Amino acid sequence: MRRVLGCLVAFVALAAALSSDAEPLRSMLGPIAPQLADGVSVIHAGTVLAVPGTDPVSNQTIVVRNGRIAELRAGFVSPGEIGAPDAKLIDLKDKFVFPGMIDAHIHLEALVTGRAAPAEGMLGGFANSDSDIAIASVNNARIVVENGFTTVRDAGSLTETVGDALKRAVKAGLIVAPRLIQAGQPLGPTGVQGDPRNWRPEIIALLRAEFADNICDGVEGCRKAVRRVVNSGADVIKIKASGGVNVMLPGYPDANFTDDELKSIVDTAHGLKRKVMAHAISGRSVIAALKAGVDSIEHGTVIDEEAVRLFRKTGAYFVPTMSAPHEWANASANRGVNKDVAQGVYRRQVESLRLAYQGGVKIALGTDCAFSPFEEQAEELILMVDAGMTTKDVLRAATVAGADLLGLSADIGTLEPGKIADLVAVRGNPLKDMQDVKQIALVMQGGVVRKAAHGT
Repeated sequence: MRRVLGCLVAFVALAAALSSDAEPLRSMLGPIAPQLADGVSVIHAGTVLAVPGTDPVSNQTIVVRNGRIAELRAGFVSPGEIGAPDAKLIDLKDKFVFPGMIDAHIHLEALVTGRAAPAEGMLGGFANSDSDIAIASVNNARIVVENGFTTVRDAGSLTETVGDALKRAVKAGLIVAPRLIQAGQPLGPTGVQGDPRNWRPEIIALLRAEFADNICDGVEGCRKAVRRVVNSGADVIKIKASGGVNVMLPGYPDANFTDDELKSIVDTAHGLKRKVMAHAISGRSVIAALKAGVDSIEHGTVIDEEAVRLFRKTGAYFVPTMSAPHEWANASANRGVNKDVAQGVYRRQVESLRLAYQGGVKIALGTDCAFSPFEEQAEELILMVDAGMTTKDVLRAATVAGADLLGLSADIGTLEPGKIADLVAVRGNPLKDMQDVKQIALVMQGGVVRKAAHGT
């Protein structure tokens, strides 16, 4: 009951953000972030992984002032010893502490509960009101933070109206939500996955106008589309460089941008100080997007040696989103998906991640929730380990690398003086067993404790 009431209160706050008197979105430059806490907190941590990718240290005191890391000291220092006798003392002496995680590919605006089919969650928005989508988004955002993910990049929303309101509510500190980088509506060429003009007329009639506006063709059309999305408030540009996993089936058409169209999108976005994330499943779409200069490849189900060379040449990131194809492969009987096809897609996804990792490609973590359950967001880290990455490198992908990809390294990704106090404490040691990343004892975001397990 408490969670239900919390969601209702948050929904009222979000409804207020939906009002026409709210601050215009285009006036908000940069990522939308929760407000930072005032005051001082002193954390006694048994093990601290301050910079994922390096070795952890034992018995540390983390001092948080006004929502940022002020200092780290060896040993357990009392509040009085740092000149703050009234500071809040948090005892994590038997916990493993590391930076708040970053999900670089997620869809918060989805009506998914548990094992609901992806189509029911994402496409269900066509049959539901903005209010339905808004209250689901608030609940999803809270779950994500409680999972230890304090920053996300939303890779595409059902409606700009709710997306805008969500950003305003996060900025105002009205709801418990991750720091939010938002892509808005993805851009794609005629015939691409999600082109609403391919659908039945009665379905098209239900769609919001922005869906049709996101189909762009030709150099000028693509340039204009990027400008429109940025003007609508997008922090990053997402493109559909290929269709979905169905493009891996023999004879299935894969609508792609031309090389000139891709270059137009990337150049325009970069000129407007926006990065470009490319949904790319097929091998040729990955190659074309990398040659055009995109900043990250999302999914990348088919990656080969040529792609690895281009990744290294351009410095682009790979966001493999293992959870979604894994979910399909293991729950296909409930989704109307051919099990052999689904499992084949996942095997190819694993192969691509291994090839990229062994080839030195920069990798950031992304889950593609809601195409897998929000409650199981941390499974992504486990799947990356299962695919051959070390636990050390997976934790780095979930923190340091994600911050770099999102352009937020100055503020998040590590527990160093001056950084925002986003941190997670777990029981056990995920460097030894990644399953322990699920054993969350505490989540702090901007110095505010968002989750504290009983006894913490």
